[in-house]
Amino acid sequence: MFAPPKRKLHILILVMIMISFVFFLILKDNMRIRKLVHISAGVDKRDNKGDLDKKLYLKQDSIKMDFEDLINDTIQIADEIIKIVSTELNDYNWNEEFQEEDLYSIYHETIFTRYFLSDSTSDRKFIVITFSNHVGNFCHAAAGRISLFEFENDRQNWYLDRSYLAFGFGNEYGLEPLGCELIRIGNNNKYAVIVHTSYSGQGHEKETKAVFAEVDESFELVFDFTSFEYYNDYPKDIEYTDGYSEMRILKSNKAWFDIETKREGTGWGDKTPGSVKHFVFDGEEYVDNKDLSI
Repeated sequence: MFAPPKRKLHILILVMIMISFVFFLILKDNMRIRKLVHISAGVDKRDNKGDLDKKLYLKQDSIKMDFEDLINDTIQIADEIIKIVSTELNDYNWNEEFQEEDLYSIYHETIFTRYFLSDSTSDRKFIVITFSNHVGNFCHAAAGRISLFEFENDRQNWYLDRSYLAFGFGNEYGLEPLGCELIRIGNNNKYAVIVHTSYSGQGHEKETKAVFAEVDESFELVFDFTSFEYYNDYPKDIEYTDGYSEMRILKSNKAWFDIETKREGTGWGDKTPGSVKHFVFDGEEYVDNKDLSI
């Protein structure tokens, strides 16, 4: 028995609608996949206005991680700490950090460790600072990254209390910083890390001490001090030297200790304007307190 012509037409229209709907779903899914691939390759992502927003770099699982230098002859670290540090470094998105889509290998090394008292107990904490860079990142303007790991001991095992991955930079040519210091920067054993670096090129030589501390649950640059600077621009006949300056922390009962700096050849009690500068913490960083009587 044959269906009436009108019924056949209705069936045909229904089938065509279903085919069109399936085709639409396939096309939409394909566009979604293309969008994901587009972003994962590190291509520019744009906002609704079409303006350049941010370039995204997904973490490569194929990066070769070299943890051999986390252990060395001069810095003794417990195996359980090395394991925790290695896991944190391995899980970090170094593609995003170095703004590179394709990284072959990243090496990590321990450059500083120190014990210090906990804030609220007599237990000791243990600070580990590492340096990381990817193979080939050694040009003049290149810079590796430094990370901090804070451990606490419950009298049985070490556990990671907090970590700050890639909070600062190393030295020029992709090398490790010249040195690191751990200092008290406030009461309740608040600490800061001073990172020593240098720069040279085109008649410019500079040595700096960058002070990093925890601010609002992140490890931030709170004070940047130039300890030495020499500049010579021969064509413009400009030359100056800012000799070796010094910095000191003024311990007190403040939440954040004040900082003083002095120029080379002056004493801490020098009243000459500009010879000794006094800096106070404003909630985000240290600022020059010019109105404070030294």
